[in-house]
Amino acid sequence: MKRWIFLVLVLLLGTTVGLPAKRAKPRETERGWLGVVTENLSPAMLVALGIEHGVLIGEVVEDGPAAKAGLRMGDVIVQIDSEKVVDASDLRYLVREKPNQKVRVQLWRRGKKEEVSVLLGARRPEFEPFFDWEPIPKEALRAAREALREVRPRIRRSVELYDAATDSLRQEIEELRREIRELREKLEHQKKRE
Repeated sequence: MKRWIFLVLVLLLGTTVGLPAKRAKPRETERGWLGVVTENLSPAMLVALGIEHGVLIGEVVEDGPAAKAGLRMGDVIVQIDSEKVVDASDLRYLVREKPNQKVRVQLWRRGKKEEVSVLLGARRPEFEPFFDWEPIPKEALRAAREALREVRPRIRRSVELYDAATDSLRQEIEELRREIRELREKLEHQKKRE
């Protein structure tokens, strides 16, 4: 089992090694700002809404770009321009690269697909927390997901083999316990005779 975990880690790390290094941005550069607080959707929520991916808007910042464009709490953002939004990190990545730019936001509102044009705001990095890391490149995330999809069946098979071996060992232990009980009973029976 440890070998499979190691393999998954190597695959995940190995997918990012081949990517070209991004230039570090100077601290003065602005980053795009939408002005929403979002939540990832669970698989059950996606099924209930009848969509494949998206991020739920939990709160809209008053007078922010999203509020000015008419986005509301409860809307589900599914796409920015031509890029799918699978989770909150996707949304942050897509927005942060486009300060002061107009984007098309495709969203799901009350069972209907809508498209809204939003002029993103900008914020300076000094207002961001000191632990704000650069996002992992989308290509690396996709490669990692593909690697996990490929490895998942092998991991399942290993787990099944491990479970089967564990069950077999349990049965052997029970048989040994039964034999020990029988031997004890025989010994006790012989002691009583003597």
